[in-house]
Amino acid sequence: MESRLDSSLSWGEELAMSLGWSAQCSLPVSRPPAITNCSRSLTQTTLTMTVEMDPRVDSTAGLTLEQHSCLDWIPVYSIALVLGAIVAVFAIALGIVHSILRKKGAVPYQIPHFCVWASKLFPFVKYKNTAIHMTFLPSLKAAENMEVKSDDVFVASFPRSGTTWTQEIVYLVANDANVEKARAKFLSDRFPYLESPVIGQYKVSRLPSPRLIKTHLPYHLLPRDIHQKNAKIIYVMRNFKDVIVSNYNFFKCLSLPYAGTFDDFCQLFFENKYVFSPWWRHVKEFWDNRHRSNILILKYEEMQQDLEGTVKKLSKFLGKPLSEDQIQTIVGHCSFDSMKKNVKVNHKWWDDIRFTQNNDFIRKGKVGDWKNYFTKDLSEKVDELVREKLGDTGLSFCDEL
Repeated sequence: MESRLDSSLSWGEELAMSLGWSAQCSLPVSRPPAITNCSRSLTQTTLTMTVEMDPRVDSTAGLTLEQHSCLDWIPVYSIALVLGAIVAVFAIALGIVHSILRKKGAVPYQIPHFCVWASKLFPFVKYKNTAIHMTFLPSLKAAENMEVKSDDVFVASFPRSGTTWTQEIVYLVANDANVEKARAKFLSDRFPYLESPVIGQYKVSRLPSPRLIKTHLPYHLLPRDIHQKNAKIIYVMRNFKDVIVSNYNFFKCLSLPYAGTFDDFCQLFFENKYVFSPWWRHVKEFWDNRHRSNILILKYEEMQQDLEGTVKKLSKFLGKPLSEDQIQTIVGHCSFDSMKKNVKVNHKWWDDIRFTQNNDFIRKGKVGDWKNYFTKDLSEKVDELVREKLGDTGLSFCDEL
C-alpha cells in the first residue's frame, strides 16, 4: 500500500491528527502496516479505538487513538434535541390549526408574528444599531439583499404608526378603488410584511407586479438597491407619545401579554430596547431623505384631519389618476369605523388561534390618547427627548387635535 502521509510523522500520529484525536503510538514508521482488526470502546469521556496489525508484517500490536471529552456534549445535544422536538410538534400543531381555519376562510395565509412568541425564548439583540429579536435576523439579512423591482411600492413605518390604515388606502389607490377585490383577501396576503420571520420573503416573491410590500425596517436596513431601482417608498409617521400608547395596548392584548407597568414599557423606548428602536432615528432617517423623488412622507395626524387630501396625494405619487367617485369610495372604505369592522384588516382572527385575547388591533384611532396614560413628568421626558434628537431637523408633530 502506498502512503501519502507526511514522512516526518508516524502514520499513527498522522491518522490521529486527521481525525482530531490524540495518539499513543510507538511505531515510528512512515508507511501504515496492514490492519486486520479495528475496535472501539466508550467510557464516560473517552472514545478509544484500538488497531491491531497483521503479525506477518509487524508483530507488535499497537495503536490506540483517543478522543477525549467526546461525550461531554451528549447531555447538551440531548436537551437541544428534546427542545427542538417540542418546538417542531408545536409548529406542526399550529400549522394544522391554521390550515383548518384558512380553509374556512377565517385566517389569511400568514401565521401572525411568530417572533412575538419566540421572543419569550430567544434573546433580544441589536443588528446594525437597531433593536430586534433574534428571530428577525435571517429575514433582515435576506431583505437587505432582496431583488427589488422598479414598480415595487413599500409602505414603511415604525410599528403602530398607522401602517395598516396606510396599506389599505395604498392598495385601493393602486387598484382603482376596487373595494370588492380588497374584501376578497386578507390585507396580509395582498400586502405582505417583508421581514416577517420565515414567510415574509416567500410571500413577497409570489406577488404579481406591481408588488405592494409592508416593512418596519429603518432606512439604513432597506434593500440595498431600492433607490437604484427607484422603487416607491411611502413612510408614515406618528407622534411619539401615541406610538408608545398604541404599542403598549397591542402587547397588553396578546395571549402572552406584557405584564409590566406603563412606565416600565416607556423605559424600553428610552433605552432603545423596543423592537426597531430607536424611534427618533427611525423617523429622522426617512425625514432626512424626504427630498428623494421616490419617497413620500405622510403624518398620521394629517391623515386624520384630511383623509381625502391624503388619497389625492397618494394618487399623484403613485401615478394612478382617480375620479371623484373613486376618491370618495376609498375615503368611505378607509374611515375608522369601516376599518375597525373590516375582518380583512382588523386582525380579529388572531383571537381564533389564541394569539390575542379580546383583540382591539384597530383600537381608537385618535390623536392625543396619550393623555390618558402619561403623567406630567413622563410627558415632559418624552418632549425633551424629541427636542434633543429632532429639534434641528425641521420635523415636528401634532400630539393633539
